[in-house]
Amino acid sequence: MIGRSFPFGDFASDNIDRLNAGMAKNGWNVEVKYAHQFDELFGLSSALVYAKFLVKNISVNEGPVASIKPLEYYEVLIGPMMTGSIGKKMSIDLSVLTGTAYINMTKVNLNGATLAKKYPASAIPLNCSIDFRFQLSTMFYFSAGINYNYIRANMNVTV
Repeated sequence: MIGRSFPFGDFASDNIDRLNAGMAKNGWNVEVKYAHQFDELFGLSSALVYAKFLVKNISVNEGPVASIKPLEYYEVLIGPMMTGSIGKKMSIDLSVLTGTAYINMTKVNLNGATLAKKYPASAIPLNCSIDFRFQLSTMFYFSAGINYNYIRANMNVTV
């Protein structure tokens, strides 16, 4: 699946007084998912995810301006899935996945000077999704869905 990502909460906050403010703008993501059904109701789902977000510039009382080039992350996820039929060729999948995430800020600048060219971190993500599937053949489906992704990584950049 390919789609837009909309940050909210701490990740979208541009309030520098909030310790966990992420300064994130809207982004996009790509997800490749594989699922194996054990029976008609339960299965195991896995996913590879790539997402990229632009980040807001930070300025304190007209002082130094910090800019962060796009923040990106990669995830490898696995977890249980529950499926329900909503028609002859349509179904709905509910899944809760976890695994590992690699997060990267590609460039951090302060008043034009580069502080870090790459600032990586890792974390354990939680991904909850609702996917609607339309069966095209015995092996292929068209799918559309909504994902909630939670990652808490230590991304503190110190000068």
